[in-house]
Amino acid sequence: MIFYFDGQIFVRLDPGPGNGLNPGFYQQLSAGKITIIVAREKKIEEKIVDLTLERRFISFNTYYALKDGSYYLIKKQKTLLTLLKDQKQNVLKHLKKEKLKYKREVEKTIVAMAEFYNHS
Repeated sequence: MIFYFDGQIFVRLDPGPGNGLNPGFYQQLSAGKITIIVAREKKIEEKIVDLTLERRFISFNTYYALKDGSYYLIKKQKTLLTLLKDQKQNVLKHLKKEKLKYKREVEKTIVAMAEFYNHS
């Protein structure tokens, strides 16, 4: 199942047990030889300060790459570079040219790596 909302693509995935991915809706960030999806989650953190309940929302994003029929959790740049090993040097040059740093702009860097790989 695929649907579009505000120019973004969302997919319903039910990959089955042992694939490292829970059933649910994921946002598709890039598609091609390697597909990048993200699970977005928000949690409420509550604490009491001076007899007042304070709440704040904390966002969590978990990124996955689909390559050759398998899903891979992307925790750091090295994980994705391993999947893109045949174009690793070119991908790194592209990131340097675009002045992208994984630690500063995680999502933008992941998408840029995937898009470069998909178009090469």
